[in-house]
Amino acid sequence: MRLAAFCCQVFEEYPLGELLPFIDWNPFFQARLAYSSCPPVLPHGKRALRCVWQLRGKYPNRGYPKIFKDEAVGGEAKKLHDDALKLINEIVEKKMLTAKGVVGIWPANSVGDDIEVYSADGSGAVLGTFHTLRQQEEREDTTYYAMSDFIAPKSSGKKDYIGAFAVSTGFGCEEICAKLRKENDDYRGIMMEAVADRLAEARARPPPPLHSSLYDRFSACVQSTAASSRRSLGAVCACDGQPACTRVGNDHRLPASSIPMRYVATRMIRAVDASLSAFAELLHYKMRTELWGYAPDEKVDIDDMLKVKYTGIRPAPGYPTQPDHTEKNLMWKLLGAESAAGIKLTDSLAMLPAASVSALVFANPCSTYFQVGKICKDQVVEYAGRKNMSVEEVEKWMGPYLGYDDKA
Repeated sequence: MRLAAFCCQVFEEYPLGELLPFIDWNPFFQARLAYSSCPPVLPHGKRALRCVWQLRGKYPNRGYPKIFKDEAVGGEAKKLHDDALKLINEIVEKKMLTAKGVVGIWPANSVGDDIEVYSADGSGAVLGTFHTLRQQEEREDTTYYAMSDFIAPKSSGKKDYIGAFAVSTGFGCEEICAKLRKENDDYRGIMMEAVADRLAEARARPPPPLHSSLYDRFSACVQSTAASSRRSLGAVCACDGQPACTRVGNDHRLPASSIPMRYVATRMIRAVDASLSAFAELLHYKMRTELWGYAPDEKVDIDDMLKVKYTGIRPAPGYPTQPDHTEKNLMWKLLGAESAAGIKLTDSLAMLPAASVSALVFANPCSTYFQVGKICKDQVVEYAGRKNMSVEEVEKWMGPYLGYDDKA
């Protein structure tokens, strides 16, 4: 097995056409956008209560491409898919979006629940330390995972490695969306956002939680970072006398074909989120077979790849395997992600452009995705000490995962 460490390879203007086979379409159909109490006014003067896509077929037609056979949503799903493909072809031909990424591989060893990262020049200099969290909730089995378990202990004397990457296909997306909004072309705006997300993930798809083939969504989005700002394809419901409008609970749904084109026609550009998904998946594949080369003879087709039937994992900070977003800071330092690929972190550690994905990469054949779950005060105190942070600061970032009342 060939293993090599290097301190960062940058991918500038990666050919978008190479990402298309790696797109996972399932999240594209399942996306949902719900407006708040202040819905927008449609061009015809009516108010839209909800924007809903959320096309889910019934068994056995739940996933792509079987969803096209579903009696209830198959027709709309096929129309959306066709529109997305047309937009993707236009994006590729006109180079409307730019895909950028950076990947790095470094020597590493675990020390307790931490992972020390060393210089790729072989000097042994410590570049930084990733801090991991261990499962604490009572489980039926006796294994309580932390990500450090998948890196050889320093005390073993064995050389091991860890990888990381950050990719984006969102460069140019905001400008195009702004132009479409100005032209009242909401449908293409929604589609562009969704396509960009899928493309970026295909280059580096985020990890699936709880040993499943479904990733954290991711979108988390793709990621929790862009969850608040990301828009997805949606059928606009404008009640008051609109044709074919049906009420489902508090939702009012309108077939995509009857949505006013001037309104529907700004969000189509985010359909480009599909490109994000593809970029992540492709880059991880290249890491396994070429750049890192720990699985050079991998024989996995695209369908199995999307089901995570390969060696290794790629967990991302902010997801169930490592719910602490602050671990992105060391990733950005090691990768030089902002200077190398133009991908920035906000004060809340969201990634910009929004259609961006980052992750750590583990090659251990025994590595697996897991959910840290709730953590107790004793681990929070110990974790804060390892990170040289105050307990209060850790509690702020880990709020949803605290197994106790931090205000008590």
